[in-house]
Amino acid sequence: MKKIAVFAHYDKNNMIEDYVIYLLKEVAKVVDYVLFVSDTDLPEKELYKINNDVIIVCAKHHGEYDFGSYKRGYLYAYENDLLDDCEQLILINDSCYGPLYPLNEMFEVMNSKKLDVWGITTGFNTHFGSDTHIQSYFVAMIPTVFQNDTFKKFITSIKKEEDKMNIVYKYEIGLTKCFDSIGAKRDVYSKYSKNNWASYILSYEYLVQKERIPFIKRCLALSKTDCYVNLNYFYNLISKISNYNVNYIKQDVLENREKTNLSQLIRIFYKFVARYFLFLYRKLFFNNTMNYKTSKQEVCDEISVK
Repeated sequence: MKKIAVFAHYDKNNMIEDYVIYLLKEVAKVVDYVLFVSDTDLPEKELYKINNDVIIVCAKHHGEYDFGSYKRGYLYAYENDLLDDCEQLILINDSCYGPLYPLNEMFEVMNSKKLDVWGITTGFNTHFGSDTHIQSYFVAMIPTVFQNDTFKKFITSIKKEEDKMNIVYKYEIGLTKCFDSIGAKRDVYSKYSKNNWASYILSYEYLVQKERIPFIKRCLALSKTDCYVNLNYFYNLISKISNYNVNYIKQDVLENREKTNLSQLIRIFYKFVARYFLFLYRKLFFNNTMNYKTSKQEVCDEISVK
């Protein structure tokens, strides 16, 4: 029986960065096939970097973001009969650095739970109600799920969306709703994330230090959240807990980090305040039984779309 990973990639500079190459090599150690699907027009010299570690399914811009890549990888596996003897299908994207710890640690813990579906962290659907979902940067599932007609219909129906919030609602949140409609037993590796909103951003130190979460979100280093992160602290933290080469991150930051100016900081402050009061309003008047904790920082965006 085989394990298959569908890896979704995108790069605005039409390249495969070192952090991605390392991630692919590490994923390849715990699965039998890595199906690489890029929403980028990649030149041959870039594809050469990963030829020995993956099956290149697509390296052409399709405009359907990560879920469009997941769809293409799934269809490739289905059409080439790779799913027939597959015991686990994994969807993973390039939105994280890592692994900071051996992936086998996480796989051993989660596979021992006899779950139908599992991920790493929980997301809270603050824009669309109060339900939780498995964050889609890493999702593992067994055949009773990925061979199910409901799942097949969901993943093959993915199409280009002009509004990014539609992607969040229809696909990020919709994926877990699909799992629930099947009756799949699901869980996540991070216990802390189940009770703390946006923990992958607001509490990333706790997740990687106390729970040994093997990935850390790329958006933290690239200033693509509404939370400011000191890069020197970020690098030192990773170097302290892991042998991960922080030069991979530094290269990515050099290429892609967004600059933060005074006007952006002011916008972030007001957005903090607005989201915090919206969060309190929904908790008090719409769902008093919600079991996750509030904090003054929980006004950051819960869902970050690349």
